[in-house]
Amino acid sequence: MYSMAQRWKVTVLMSVYNGGESIRTAVESILNQTYSNFEFLIVDDGSTDDTPDVLRSLVTEDSRIRVVRNRSNLGLGGSLNRGVAEARGELVARMDADDISHPERLERQVEFLTREPSVDVVGTQAVDIDSAGNLLASRSAPMTHQAICRLIPWTNPMIHPSVMFRRQAIIAVGSYDARLRYAEDYDLWFRCIAGGLKFANLPDCLLAYRVGGSNFKKRGWAYRKTEILVRLNGCKALGLNTVRWISALIPLGLYGVGLIREQYTRFVYSLAKKLDPREHSPSMVMAAAQWLKR
Repeated sequence: MYSMAQRWKVTVLMSVYNGGESIRTAVESILNQTYSNFEFLIVDDGSTDDTPDVLRSLVTEDSRIRVVRNRSNLGLGGSLNRGVAEARGELVARMDADDISHPERLERQVEFLTREPSVDVVGTQAVDIDSAGNLLASRSAPMTHQAICRLIPWTNPMIHPSVMFRRQAIIAVGSYDARLRYAEDYDLWFRCIAGGLKFANLPDCLLAYRVGGSNFKKRGWAYRKTEILVRLNGCKALGLNTVRWISALIPLGLYGVGLIREQYTRFVYSLAKKLDPREHSPSMVMAAAQWLKR
């Protein structure tokens, strides 16, 4: 159906490491998109489970899928840096190996970027799901560039696996930092804003984001240390005032919460979500339930 000489408008970029249990569902949600002019570039980051076997099977089912394999595990920053370099589309849509995209996600994002040529990065709203696919909560993001810039010192304003961006614009600011195993997207957004790129988030819920366990527990000191450095470098790059530099200390508090007993962690996490400016109304969860059941 698709020629090797096809000129793709979009590259869907996924990195996977030991994702054999969930990757087929994630891939199928992309292959079933209403928009079809894309290549699907999957970077296998040195998986040691049955992921390579699943990928070989998927490649035979749809010629838009292209798989590259890292000789060793590079982490998400290194894998995405490689993926952006190898992408053939002028637009790159991120996707994670355990999430689910709404059938119209790519179509709506391509339409938006075509209509708004000044925007370089566009994300969407999302809902959280557990390992079994049950809906948990909403995960929303500010929609305007101004709101995104205001929020970025305090929290990551973009839902990473929901974004689509202009490839050349991302390359111009240095693409993903291949050295980062954590917070590689947060680091990139800081550099994009410092480089004059423009952001937006669609108001629609177009991604189901799979989470597991407590975010406080699973993000240990290595993650939080990287996040602190990313925030410090980001605040410096943006020339922010002293008050906003305080935001670099937030990961220390989150790490401390992760050290307390699980039942208290869940309480603090639920309280934090109520105060989170990214939170949305329960109606988003109800709307997502309809397309996830299809």
